[in-house]
Amino acid sequence: MDLTLIVVVAAIVAVASLLGGLSGFGYGLVAAPSLLAVGVPMPTIVLLNLGLGIITRGVALARLRRHVTRRATLLVAGSLPGYSVGALLLGRIDTEVLKVATGAIVIVLALVSLAMRKPAYQPAKGSFFFAGAAGGLLGATTSLNGVVPALVMTQARPPSREFIADLAAFFVGSSIFGLVAVLVGGISAPHGWLLLAISVPGSVAGNLIGTCAGTRLPAHVFRTIALFVVICAGVAAILA
Repeated sequence: MDLTLIVVVAAIVAVASLLGGLSGFGYGLVAAPSLLAVGVPMPTIVLLNLGLGIITRGVALARLRRHVTRRATLLVAGSLPGYSVGALLLGRIDTEVLKVATGAIVIVLALVSLAMRKPAYQPAKGSFFFAGAAGGLLGATTSLNGVVPALVMTQARPPSREFIADLAAFFVGSSIFGLVAVLVGGISAPHGWLLLAISVPGSVAGNLIGTCAGTRLPAHVFRTIALFVVICAGVAAILA
């Protein structure tokens, strides 16, 4: 593999991890389209992002474990069937169509949520399960696993520490299962393990910095940043 590409991938991962730590979920949304743009195959991106999700969000989860709520359990439980289906579909469906559709939907939902001063509804328990399932499906096929769970979490409007802690638990639990599902499915991810090993130091450092900053933001500022990241991710998914 070309050394320049390795350096570029490590830099993209570090920057995306910084934003992911700050917003609680934005890593894959920034990393996936950026890595695609420099020529990394989608199966390799999925493997890389799942591995880094386990490591970096595991660090955040260890720091914020006291703030994890039952929402995280429902998100993880929902992600299991989602990743199972997604692993079977990876390589068999047109991911470009799926990304465009996902991007358009999340942009509309994020704009509606951003315009509301008060939530239109308080998400029921089942909403988090289905959000986890959608996240698992999108995580295995497009690496956009955080979009739908983040939208449901912003609707619930928890404190920033709970937001980051619950999504960290979701990413760790679902990514472990997702990685197993992808590997069992026999997906070929060229140079995936090499890129993962090289990207870990910058990813962990960026994530720690972002998480420390994100947990100190006022709730309304944090929510606005989170929704802005969702909107940008939706645009990136459409344009990628």
